[in-house]
Amino acid sequence: ASPLPPPSSRRMPAMTHLLYGSPSEHLSISFRARTTASKPLKTESGQALRPALVLTSRLRGGGVVSPTSVSSMASVVGAAGACTALHLFLGAWGVPQLLGRERWEEKMSPEDRESFVHDSVTSYFVSPLLVILYALAVRDLGGSLETRWEGGSTASRLGLAVHCGVTLYDYFFAFPLDSTKGPVYYWHHGAVLLVFLPILFTQRLQFFASAAALVEATNPLVGSLQQIDRAKLREGDGRLCGVDWNAVFVAFGALLILSWPFIRLALLPAVLVLYIRDSGTYFGGDRPLHTVTRVLGTACTVAIAFIWVLSCIWFADMVKIAWNELFGEKVDITRM
Repeated sequence: ASPLPPPSSRRMPAMTHLLYGSPSEHLSISFRARTTASKPLKTESGQALRPALVLTSRLRGGGVVSPTSVSSMASVVGAAGACTALHLFLGAWGVPQLLGRERWEEKMSPEDRESFVHDSVTSYFVSPLLVILYALAVRDLGGSLETRWEGGSTASRLGLAVHCGVTLYDYFFAFPLDSTKGPVYYWHHGAVLLVFLPILFTQRLQFFASAAALVEATNPLVGSLQQIDRAKLREGDGRLCGVDWNAVFVAFGALLILSWPFIRLALLPAVLVLYIRDSGTYFGGDRPLHTVTRVLGTACTVAIAFIWVLSCIWFADMVKIAWNELFGEKVDITRM
């Protein structure tokens, strides 16, 4: 029998060739395999699939499309639906039972009833949940430059999804029922959606979004003060069910005014300073899709600055209301 000819002189399957060839031949085969694989793949109709596959892979790897985008969108829609369902339940049964049908139907206007239910959903259910999730996200992602800019955690993704969901609920369900919500509320919520949705889906800058969104911690106090006024709990001697609601109102107001400068007026600039400090180091490295991250970062900083300006305006209004409460006549803060 004739000796077995060398592998290079025969046409053999790739696996058989690897069994016979030398290391240099292995390298050559590997290079040819990669070259062949890089050619456009053709379907029976002649359409090239490879460019689309490469683009999708690069977008996912670069943060433009997160692998969890579908589940994130489902979470946003689910959160909006859950808030709407909770609103309908509280309006039909929960809040009237708590306050009493007489007070609910006779002392509160239909508009006040809708606003009371809306603030109950956002202030007592959603905001505490968001603060917990965002605090966990800041703890999880704040340890390094990479995690602050490109990291994501279960807490950050869930927090952003719930936040976007409740914003959609506000925008399309609750606000149309409440004529006291002027254009500034729509601008505020529009800014939240324009910034948070891309951050959620690309998994970029989730640390900074979570840190800035800790301002939600002021919402339960704001909501409680407005609820006391809407339910007319300070009428007469201000006592109901053994509670002095005038004293509760003053205590909540004082706590809000003392905490607002730390939670909003100091926190938001601190987040911006950290972002600016990190950006010089982050953009100095060799990272893909800098344009995408720069656009998101710019949008995030503009939104944070916008919310900080609004927070300053609202704080001035609160101080004015507190002054009038202490030294002048009582003010209806439900229009705040």
